[in-house]
Amino acid sequence: MNSEASRISSETKDILLEVTGNNLSTCKKVMDALLVEMLKLGLGNLDNQSSNDEEGDSQTNQLTVQQVKIVDEEGQLKVVYPSRTDIQTEGILVKRP
Repeated sequence: MNSEASRISSETKDILLEVTGNNLSTCKKVMDALLVEMLKLGLGNLDNQSSNDEEGDSQTNQLTVQQVKIVDEEGQLKVVYPSRTDIQTEGILVKRP
């Protein structure tokens, strides 16, 4: 029953990705790589962009990533991901609050 509620299909628009670990730098690298690979696999929304090539318009995929704040047990801010210096990849749009 739980698998039906969380099953991903071609109609799925939103998913939660979580990376946990003891090293923040490693966690960021893993999440960055995961997002880039998802984009390479053609996941995300189609984004029509005009290109400078002879064919005119081309379609590329775009992933939208919601920025999150990570806090400790006392509610103190530890990190924001993605920050302005994280995942600067064409095709990945970061929504900041």
